[in-house]
Parts: sequence; structure tokens; C-alpha cells
Amino acid sequence: MQSCQHALPQGKFAGHNVAADLLDEALVRFEPAPYVTCLSLGPAGAVVTSGWDREVQLTERIAKDLKHTINEQWIYPPVDDPAELLNQAVRTPPGRSTSRLEQWSRSRCEPRSVGGEVRMELRHLRYFVAVAEECHFGRAADRLHIAQPALSHQIKQLEAELGVELLTRTTRKVQLTPAGQRYLDRARAVLTSVDAASVEAGRVARGDVGRVAIGFTGSATYELLPSLARVLRRDFPGIELDLKGEMLTPDQVTALVEETLDIGFLRPPVREPGLVVQVLRREPLIAVLPASHPLTDRDTVRLADLRDEPFICYPSRHRSVVYDAVFDACQQAGFVPSVVQEVGETSTLVSFVAGGLGVALVPASVRHLQITGSQYRPLAGTTREVQLAAATRADDLSPHVAKVLSRAHSLLGGPR
Repeated sequence: MQSCQHALPQGKFAGHNVAADLLDEALVRFEPAPYVTCLSLGPAGAVVTSGWDREVQLTERIAKDLKHTINEQWIYPPVDDPAELLNQAVRTPPGRSTSRLEQWSRSRCEPRSVGGEVRMELRHLRYFVAVAEECHFGRAADRLHIAQPALSHQIKQLEAELGVELLTRTTRKVQLTPAGQRYLDRARAVLTSVDAASVEAGRVARGDVGRVAIGFTGSATYELLPSLARVLRRDFPGIELDLKGEMLTPDQVTALVEETLDIGFLRPPVREPGLVVQVLRREPLIAVLPASHPLTDRDTVRLADLRDEPFICYPSRHRSVVYDAVFDACQQAGFVPSVVQEVGETSTLVSFVAGGLGVALVPASVRHLQITGSQYRPLAGTTREVQLAAATRADDLSPHVAKVLSRAHSLLGGPR
């Protein structure tokens, strides 16, 4: 048996590196360990100088039982084989490098402050709060699911880094010092904030919170907007809605590209390559007539009967889908409409009709807009339809945007 440089009682090894801490922790937890006879402290750390085979068995036993503690409290990044790391500590003669173990131990012992400001880890705060609340290291260790010596070591390390005594310890009780009480208040506040941030981050990742700007084309403003808003406020109260009605499709496309809109409910086709467009539904055109018009006596109106009427239309300069659909339908009926007024807002268009300025063709969903003096009638013998679609940016992967879009699909029967 080799002689040892420093014979130390089991569980009383006071080292300043990771190897010493691990071995000391093991000796305390696995007393008695008669085949560990002595330890020596060399440049490589704690080294067992006798009984090699049996000491290797001990370290394997330590590693198996303390794997979580080793990885969580001492080694970062976690080691693949804690047993081998410990075996290096007991097998390496004094004066010989243990590579990763020694490098990590030395870096661990270096001061961890910048410009006088102490840097510690959240685990130190959690450990301290547990001890302060339990006023007992044993109960705190049980609460934290770690060994009591390891907890004591961590608290001492925290006090050393702060340069103040946080706790007074006796054989009968643990008490907070005045500095410890103040530190406890701040530590609780920090941990509460960190926990709240974790919860908030989870809510964002799930799409439970966020802000969504949504544009609606004129006709969708009076049917889809109110129904979708009610559903979203009920199902996703954490999502802030920014709703913009009466937006022409070209304006929505521009806003989507410029990222001032997240979702646009518009009329395809859309030829912007950076957007994803999903058709939600198709709807026919219907006639809007002044309430005093003779054709309101009929249940349906033939488009050809409107050939001599003045028409109110959406703007021609944008070449909107509805504008083109109206002209195509009229041409199929054998005439070109006589346009006397162009307006961009659906509500204004219907108001002009109610005022007797002319007639109009609009998507069927506009009938939800009720303005005194106007009447809606289905068209007989006309099959022209317009589509309503949802457009989003192809690179927008926001979970809250995806949730809103999914709910809109459900509300309208899904993409078609």
C-alpha cells in the first residue's frame, strides 16, 4: 500500500475543485467506505493513492447514483460518462493533467465577476430560497432532491461570491442574517420574474398571445369581420386584434408585403410571389336596387333587365376582381354597363343605390349590410361567382397568426 500525503477523515475533504467536491460528496453519502483509506491533493485534484480497483468500483457506484447531481450541479455541458470522469480523478497520479476535468476545475475556481459585479446561476437562488424558507438544510435538500452536503457547498459558494454571510448556522437551527433577509426578498422577486417569463414564453410559443392585424375586403367587412371577431375574442382572449375593414385587394396585398397586415381576406387572383393564398369560399353576384325600383317586386332579377340602368361600381383604376366580374357578367348578358359613379367603399356604394343614383352588382355577402332605401335581389340565369380568400406571408410562421387563420377556415367551412 502506498503512503498518502494527506490522510483525511471520510467526508471531511475540503478541496477547491470539482474532483474533490465529487469525492467528498461520495464519502459522505456512502459511509462507511473502509476501502477508501486516504486521499492526496495534487495539481490534478483529489487522488486516491491506494486500493485502485476498489476505488474505481466506488467511483462507478458514485456516478450511477449521483449522475443527475453531477450533471446538474458541477459539469456543463453534461458528461456522457460521469463514472469515467471520476475514474480519471482517482487514477491520475499527482502532477499529471486530467485534461477536461482539470481544465474545468480550474475555470470553475476562477472568479466569476466582471467589473465588480457578481455573476451567479439561477440554481444558487433556488437553493438559497429553499434553505431560507425551510430554515433547515436537510429539509431543503429533500425539497430540492439533492444531497445535503452538495446543497451546503452551493450555499457556501454563493456566500463566497457575494462576499457576505447570508445564513447563520448552528447545530440546532439555520437563521437568516439581515443581509440574507434582503437577499431573500430580491431572490424571490427574480425567481418569480423568471418563472413568469417562462410561462409567457410558453404562451407565445403556443400562439395563445400576440397581435394580429387583419384586413377585410369591402363585402367581407359586413359578414366575416363581426362573426370572426366574436369567435376570436371568445376563444383567444390573449390575442390582440387589429381589424381593418373596407380594404381593396390591391391595398391589402401592399400592406401584407410591407408587414402592416398579417392576414388579408381578399378577392383573388393575387400575383404577389411572397404570399400564400387559400380560397375560403365562392359566392354569387346579387343585384342592389333602390327600394322604389319596379324590379323589387320580383323575387329574382334577370341581368338583362338592368341593361338601361345607370351602374355604380368599384373603382376601375385598380381593376378589382368584383369590377371585372360585374363587367364580365353584363357582357355575357349582352350589354356593357353604363357606369355613373365609382366608389371604393361597399357601404358608400350601397348608400348611393339607396339614394336612387343607380343600381349595382355586389357579392352575396354584402346583403348583411342593411341600409334603408336599398333592396337586394338574387340574379336569375347568372352563374358568375367571386372568391373570398385568406392571404398571408409565406415566411410568417407566427403560431398566433396560424391559430387565427385556422379559426377563420373553420368558420367558413375550410379552404376550398
